[in-house]
Amino acid sequence: MTASLRRRSVTLVGAAGGHDAPLLARIQAGDEQALSAVYDEHAGLVFGLARRVTCDEQLARDITQEVFAYLWELPGRVDLARGSLQFVPGGGRTPAGGGRGTPTRAAIPH
Repeated sequence: MTASLRRRSVTLVGAAGGHDAPLLARIQAGDEQALSAVYDEHAGLVFGLARRVTCDEQLARDITQEVFAYLWELPGRVDLARGSLQFVPGGGRTPAGGGRGTPTRAAIPH
């Protein structure tokens, strides 16, 4: 992949986060349709990253489910001042992770 393609794809992903605040507010208010919209927009990214990291499709599905369950149960932990919803999947090491730690290699079943 050339640098120009990488740069363009990062720009496109970053541009998608402009409507995160209203969606997050709706999730905090218990709006399931808002969670569905966030899921539709980001589930592919979450699943792809999880599958790439774990090399296990079933575990990647479980991780994807956990990420969105976490967002539903604790939406107040997301700090959009630190990043967009696209960063939630990575946990605490990413801008909007809200301090949630990521599992270590030892915690991931092989």
